[in-house]
Amino acid sequence: MTWLNPALLWFALLALVPLLLHFLLRERVQRVAFSAVRFLRRQSREVLTRHRWLERLLTVLRMACVLLLIAGFARPFLADRGGSAARRELIVMLDVSRSMLFSGRFAAAQAEAATLIEAAEPGTAVTVVTFSDDAGVAVYEAKDRADALATVARAKPSGGATDILAALDRVLKRLAERKGRGDVHLVSDLQASGVSRNRDVRRLVSGYRFHVHPIGTRADNDGIAVEGSAFSSDITPKDNNLTVSARVFNRGKARDVEARLLCDGKPLAARRLALPQNGETVVALTGTVREIGSHAGQLQIVGAPSALPDDDRFYFVARVVNKVRVAVVRPAAGAQRQDALDAVFYLAHALNAGPDSPFQAESHDLLPPLNGVDAVILAQAGAMQSADVDRLAGFLRGGGGLLVGLAENVDVAAFNAGLGRIMPARLRSWAVPADDIFLVPADTRHPLVVRLVTEGGGDVTTARFHGSWDLKDTQASHVILRFNDNRPALLEGRCGKGIIMLLATGFDPRTGDFPLRAIFVPFVQESLRLLLARSEDQSALAAGDAITVPQGAGVLLPDGSEQRAPASETLCLPAAQPGIYQVRHDGRTDLYAANAGPRESDLTAADPQELQKLLDPAAESELRKSASGFERVLLPGDKLTAERRLNVGWWCLCALAVLLALELWLAGMASRK
Repeated sequence: MTWLNPALLWFALLALVPLLLHFLLRERVQRVAFSAVRFLRRQSREVLTRHRWLERLLTVLRMACVLLLIAGFARPFLADRGGSAARRELIVMLDVSRSMLFSGRFAAAQAEAATLIEAAEPGTAVTVVTFSDDAGVAVYEAKDRADALATVARAKPSGGATDILAALDRVLKRLAERKGRGDVHLVSDLQASGVSRNRDVRRLVSGYRFHVHPIGTRADNDGIAVEGSAFSSDITPKDNNLTVSARVFNRGKARDVEARLLCDGKPLAARRLALPQNGETVVALTGTVREIGSHAGQLQIVGAPSALPDDDRFYFVARVVNKVRVAVVRPAAGAQRQDALDAVFYLAHALNAGPDSPFQAESHDLLPPLNGVDAVILAQAGAMQSADVDRLAGFLRGGGGLLVGLAENVDVAAFNAGLGRIMPARLRSWAVPADDIFLVPADTRHPLVVRLVTEGGGDVTTARFHGSWDLKDTQASHVILRFNDNRPALLEGRCGKGIIMLLATGFDPRTGDFPLRAIFVPFVQESLRLLLARSEDQSALAAGDAITVPQGAGVLLPDGSEQRAPASETLCLPAAQPGIYQVRHDGRTDLYAANAGPRESDLTAADPQELQKLLDPAAESELRKSASGFERVLLPGDKLTAERRLNVGWWCLCALAVLLALELWLAGMASRK
């Protein structure tokens, strides 16, 4: 029995008042010798005995009425404290994200999970769930308590980011398929960045209770984190051929740091950098790497603390090659071939500008074989044959890059049915404004805008356009540039592993003077670099991604340890540590760079009670650690909900009404006698 207002129980002492009045005001029997009524003595004694028992019953009823009145206001209810039947299954969710590496958090989480498992009643089915992000959820159904403890002891933090709601969705979906009862315990540092507020959350399955165990929520969130921007791994051997840019996040006071660019352990460049308080800044360093082949490098920030290992650096792999091969295609039917009006002419010359250009552009009237081609430009895109569209889609899915400019006389229906299947947006109609329009940045943080405008000092507003295409709305693309009338101009989308950039107008002088402006050459070259960078996924990994290791190959991990794949099968090795991985097989070495995102270094914790109510708003109790283990305690904020669901107070008041009616009837009977 639990009470909503337990302080009112002190008034139960008032139940002694009817008892005191009974003893103080009861009738006194006086003995008088009167011979005339001596024959009535026996009958009088029987009446007096019945009267005394009636008065005693009235006293008890009055005491009971007082107690019921006090109980009605104290509002008792039966709280479900989770008996053995409610804990037939124990699910322990152990956070193994990268943030658990901070200051011994993971060891504390393992100890908490082990304590929960040891406190489970005999016969309870135990399941251990380790999680980081949505792809890093693993479920282990333990054979017994010892097996569950061994699973917790074997767990290690991964390089993945925290996504608590994704892991909970996986667990709750599993519970919905299994009709049972039990408890779900979340053991995590409860990173606020791992609890998305824009996500629908499943409700807890009936019969299960959810409990939150925060680990190390009061961390000093002071330090830096580095996030590298899109990086083109293929460069040509020339002066200042390697440029690496990164965004530096500062969580804490303002500070001066030094940014260093290293390749194969050798310093290439360095510069001082001022970080604003609780802000961010962009840094770009340029160096020279001439030797043909793959090189391991990093951009490192020196002079500031970092919450997690390797948060202060960005790893990359640079491959020095002779030329980047680009196919410039003229697929529009009836396109003009004069150099002065041909978009292919301007694009090819922009890419082949000078002997030091890293690009080798070749012009084609039709889509050529794409073997050995790194990127494709559709200079005046229009209708294409279905077979060419399929080949282009396969090229993109394999990681190729595609830049598209549109012709003015395009068959909209044919384009949308063909090329439109892989484009970031489909065409609506050609628009000719009253005045010429120009480009303006839509996303000032996009690497193309940063390189052209912020770092390069270019002006994208100089070019003027006589017309452009209105595009159908889509949420599958990102707008990089807009026209000054706010319509999308340059969109970026993904097809498989490849990236597409779509310009809503043409690259030829008939649609504007863009190819005649100074911004045209850097625009084309930087766009191709970014297409190659963002399509390049063979060497750039996020921490936690898997590296496919061929049969029998050896892997040198960033910490210096080695692993080898079995001779009979390939090995999928998670990149749990940020850094450079070296895969050695068939007499060669492949390099992979793994980086952790800056989100994990933000150690701000979410409110445990908010997470508890988000998942189980009707929760009325929690498990708290005591000297003897864990005990279930009713949550003060949820007592009212539980009292309304399982209350006894109203029954007390109903019983009070019945007893009052009985007391009045007996009191009337006693007064007549």
